[in-house]
Amino acid sequence: MKQEKISENRVFVLLLIVIACLTLFIYSRNSPFYFTNNWVDSNAYLTMGRGILHGLVPYKDLFEQKGPVLYFIHALASLTGDNFYGVFIIECLLMSFNLILFFKIGKLFLSESGAFFATLFLPLLLLSSTWFETGDSAEEFAIPCLLFLIYSVLADKHSMSVNFYSQGVLVGLLFWIKYTLIGAWIALFLFLAVQFIFKREFSKLFRLCLFELLGFLTVTVPVLAYFLFNHVLQSLYNVYFKINMGSYGSGNLSFTARIGRALSTGADFIKQNCLIYLVLLIGVLLFVVLTWHKLSKRNVFLFFLCFLATSALQLYAGVGLPYYQYVALPYFALGIIGFVLGLVYLTSKNVSKPVLVLFSVLGIVMPFALNQNPQFSRYFPNNSDGGKNSAQTEFAHIIDKVPHSTLLNYGMLDSGFYLASHRLPTVRYFELQKIPYANYPENGDAQNRAVNDEKVDFVVTTFDVNQEKSQEQSRWTVPVPKALITKYKIVAQHSQTRDSSHYTYYLYEKKELMSKG
Repeated sequence: MKQEKISENRVFVLLLIVIACLTLFIYSRNSPFYFTNNWVDSNAYLTMGRGILHGLVPYKDLFEQKGPVLYFIHALASLTGDNFYGVFIIECLLMSFNLILFFKIGKLFLSESGAFFATLFLPLLLLSSTWFETGDSAEEFAIPCLLFLIYSVLADKHSMSVNFYSQGVLVGLLFWIKYTLIGAWIALFLFLAVQFIFKREFSKLFRLCLFELLGFLTVTVPVLAYFLFNHVLQSLYNVYFKINMGSYGSGNLSFTARIGRALSTGADFIKQNCLIYLVLLIGVLLFVVLTWHKLSKRNVFLFFLCFLATSALQLYAGVGLPYYQYVALPYFALGIIGFVLGLVYLTSKNVSKPVLVLFSVLGIVMPFALNQNPQFSRYFPNNSDGGKNSAQTEFAHIIDKVPHSTLLNYGMLDSGFYLASHRLPTVRYFELQKIPYANYPENGDAQNRAVNDEKVDFVVTTFDVNQEKSQEQSRWTVPVPKALITKYKIVAQHSQTRDSSHYTYYLYEKKELMSKG
């Protein structure tokens, strides 16, 4: 009987891995089902990763704002070539962990078949275009970490020494991916520390500090060693901490103003998706009510404390991008278990095998309801995002005609032209970050110097010299470099959509090259 149960569990786990890979193949724009991922953030991460493989050092040689571990991961992903297939493989691993961990959480309160049934609805939630967008956000890496933390809390394993070390490793990973993702672990550490102090359990407090620190250092030491070896620790500090904290988002606002903006951003998120959040909240409350007799009240409090800390730190920067909501989903996902518990309570029956088979298929199909990405797949080669005839592909053909030519993505975030043309940046400021010019003028000024000094052969931008302002430069007041008018000429232009907005891209070529040709 026990062997039969183990075998059934393995079948469920295997099915969840298959579902994870199939759903991502259909809904993630990093998969081979798509021509490319045109999201600017993903392209910037991959440019950084490709740069690392070719000896370029983050922050020193290439200016970008996320953490180094995110770029190391994308360096690994770049081993598949100049495409997003490596990112897709990593996403499949992450989603597999997500489903398996959620299945483990479900098994704390449901039968195996019931837990599997609940897990089939998780892709519907995680892959919604509302927050998933194209895939490959930094927040995606936090989901399995948060699910592991939630499992540890609900299974009452968060006070074990081995768990202290594991959580420390996760903190290290997320801290060096995007440090605003570690709110839950700050709450967990403080909660346990206060608890051990009040109970005078100083040996446990010592183990908490020791093993959490060891776990954090397991990730941090190699990261710092890399930058120390390359003599750029100062660059790491200046960009990842100083500029992010002082120039990006609400960097120039007071503490109270930041809190106000964070609350306003959170309220906006709820208003925009009020129906989804209302349904999930009802499910979470149902989960708490139906498991109240099983759960430690202390752990219920800790669960909600971690949720508040996660949300607060994520929103503290004052930036209201839709995918920032992604880190709240592991908490709201318990609403799925709540509804399944309610179904079992009302029917007094376990989920039958025919129902499991049906919903295994629906688990792959259901995200269609909330994910819009398939309309931009290879199945629709002439879609509005460019498809097989995108600006990136058209411009790459022109750039490739000039051997060893250089390129600058000017006045906008990385729009995929480096990747399409198989080029690496030769200018540190290879894109224009979302930092107001007044907060950090060096980014815009350095791009202008590169153009004025004719350091690049080609310039791609959304700026037309015959217009007054770039489509993406309303926040950027620095004058357009004269050389873009006098020493470069538009050789191609292409209009397409990105993120539901219309853009016209212009490719400028150095006139000197044209005369040689």
